Amino acid sequence: MKPDAKRPTSSIIKDAGECEDPFDRRARTSWRSSLLVLLVLIPPSILIQQLQAEQTNRGGMAEKAFNMYLDGTIGTLFSARLLPAETVGLVQKVSGGRVSSHGANAFVQIVALCAGLFATHRFALLFLANAWALSATLLTACLLPWGFLDLGYASSWPYDFPALFFSAAGMILVLRQRAFLFGAVLILGTLNKETMVWLIPAWFFHAQRGWRPDARAVAQTLLFAVLFYATYQTVRFAHADLYTPLSVTVSAYEVPADGSHPRTPRAAQNLKELVFEGRGRALQNVYLGLAVHLVAIVFLFKLPRSIRRLYWATPFFFLPLFFFGNICELRLYNELLPLGTVSVAFLLQQEWASSTISAAGARAAKTQIANSRTDSGSTR
Repeated sequence: MKPDAKRPTSSIIKDAGECEDPFDRRARTSWRSSLLVLLVLIPPSILIQQLQAEQTNRGGMAEKAFNMYLDGTIGTLFSARLLPAETVGLVQKVSGGRVSSHGANAFVQIVALCAGLFATHRFALLFLANAWALSATLLTACLLPWGFLDLGYASSWPYDFPALFFSAAGMILVLRQRAFLFGAVLILGTLNKETMVWLIPAWFFHAQRGWRPDARAVAQTLLFAVLFYATYQTVRFAHADLYTPLSVTVSAYEVPADGSHPRTPRAAQNLKELVFEGRGRALQNVYLGLAVHLVAIVFLFKLPRSIRRLYWATPFFFLPLFFFGNICELRLYNELLPLGTVSVAFLLQQEWASSTISAAGARAAKTQIANSRTDSGSTR
């Protein structure tokens, strides 16, 4: 279709790239298209899972920790993230014990990863054309291994890939404001990993209209907060040997391996990472792992309003991680990968649309000038 020379360039660009309303026709694809995308995502899911398994099964502490997690003997904080372990046990029961724990875990990880990438694609479709949405999804798949290879400090757990699915699905439900389904995803996601908590303020920012407090948005947010806390603590009440108050299930200090003192505050260690005084080589760098988000933040106001509101909630993810986690473990950012890759793809889509329209407009102007000269010559 030729560009309309009479239409303002800004409106043409918006039609070609910008999607301020994330629920337009681009989000409604046929089942055939969805099935094709799902089939495309299966091979990279298997490949990434195999890479993760090879990294985990090298032996030593990684494999020992994995087995302790499945056995429920690794400690309160990790054992409370019970959804993958219970799912692996269920797969073994269904198979009649013919599948080992490693085999069952491989199946669960492939399904979780494929579901996470598919949910990422559905999230991307809210803002991107089909080709760009698939590109953002494949970029997400390319960045996932960063977290469990040596670049990401070779750390991997069975709940990392499921966290991608629950986060992407949660963001879709936040944007669509589906309270009941969001509550269900919040419960299951919390049983997988407590970092789902960042989606609760994300819900508030999207439910809130204007700057004046909205009673309905506040009530829903408080309800989700209670639901999160109840889910997180119920696991400990159900397993008396695991129960400890929420306030002491996380540690603000990094204790030496031999248990000696002094303990190093995690915040201090993480601050060293941010100023390049931390552990590892130059490529083992938190900034490289967060590069997609740095690009998005620089051009934040060029992103749709819905994506900006999701980014408003990310401090509720990063601040607890800064004080109670290790920011050098890049696997921890799996939940935010869809947000970053979709943002980068959106910016590229906008730039491509603007360049294409500018070039098309220039060609149309040259054609119009040439035609006018031909007409004037024939008149003479």
